[in-house]
Amino acid sequence: MDCETFGPMISALCDGENVPPETARHIANCENCRQKLAGYVAMAVEIRLLAAQEREVQNPPAVARRSALPTRSSIGVALRKRMQVPRFAAAICGLAIIVLAGGWARTRAQMPAQWFQYKVSFGRNVEVGRVGGIERACNFPCARPFMISSGGQHIGMLLQVRDIEGDHVYITLSSKQFANPPQGKDLSREMSDAPAAQYVYKLGDVLQIPVAGGSDVKLEGIVAASSEGVPLWFDRPVQPKENEITVRKGVLIRDGRVIAEMVGSASATGGANTSPGFFAYIPQHGLFAIGLRPFSDATEGAADNSQIQFEENGVKYMLLSASPITGGSQPRQVWILHLPDYRPSQHESRSEKGASIPWSDTSQRVGSSSNIAAMLKQMGAIPN
Repeated sequence: MDCETFGPMISALCDGENVPPETARHIANCENCRQKLAGYVAMAVEIRLLAAQEREVQNPPAVARRSALPTRSSIGVALRKRMQVPRFAAAICGLAIIVLAGGWARTRAQMPAQWFQYKVSFGRNVEVGRVGGIERACNFPCARPFMISSGGQHIGMLLQVRDIEGDHVYITLSSKQFANPPQGKDLSREMSDAPAAQYVYKLGDVLQIPVAGGSDVKLEGIVAASSEGVPLWFDRPVQPKENEITVRKGVLIRDGRVIAEMVGSASATGGANTSPGFFAYIPQHGLFAIGLRPFSDATEGAADNSQIQFEENGVKYMLLSASPITGGSQPRQVWILHLPDYRPSQHESRSEKGASIPWSDTSQRVGSSSNIAAMLKQMGAIPN
């Protein structure tokens, strides 16, 4: 395995996340990865060092002379003067900085990680070449080097995801044409003289990237919920359409606590007069149904790329997906129905070996339909 495979795990390691043993062994024995790890750690050390520094202490005079109120000009002078702080006060300030920094770090750690899963390819006029990866948003130097080759062309690239806001991904990219591609371990050094350009990529679009002396390349991507990304995403649509709904590896959260992790995925496309939707029966929590158009007894919620949020009687819910849930302008309205007392065995049955058997009330069940209202009627969840 090469550095491109293990690269995204370096920042995860610095964030205190668990990494596979083979990843840790690679980082421990790879000079390139260890240098990147040292850079991340050095930044954290600098923050702690600034907080720990003490100011010079001087004893104040025993009696202070009462002076007149400062004028406007004297305020500016006072602000520019070096202030002497007693040792105990400096210690308190330093402790406050460390506590606040620790709280900020914990808050950042508790925020959902945002990962950008991307693929880069040549235009149609060149034999198809394609590479891809997944990167976590970071606001410090963490660019990933990679090489894309096709039809005798070799283009090295450095990609950094600076931030992800809604359906916009802020990227810094460097590109360079090579006559002979360098080895992977030398690519970062060989790319050091390549000019960097900043882009704002909107999910669902195709970003054209000009390369000096070579063919343009195009970039597409999605926002993923974890570093695992979406398996086989290369061969799937980049972004659902406005009348499509997809939930992959869903996670349902109630007031900050995970109440369900859903296996697999479910998707549907609506017709001209039908609303596609997704449903999930969660034991002890009832039936949840989501539609892209209003349907009976449903309340409004908001979909924003890979998450849906809604509130019911003061209780906050969030549904997370491993890929964007629906297309169109984000965030967008969706409609949610929650029936906490719904039990499948009271309304539905399935055929098995020629017999009609009620659905289990103790097993999770997920599904989708191109007409969610009709599906819910069939399930006995809403009246006909």
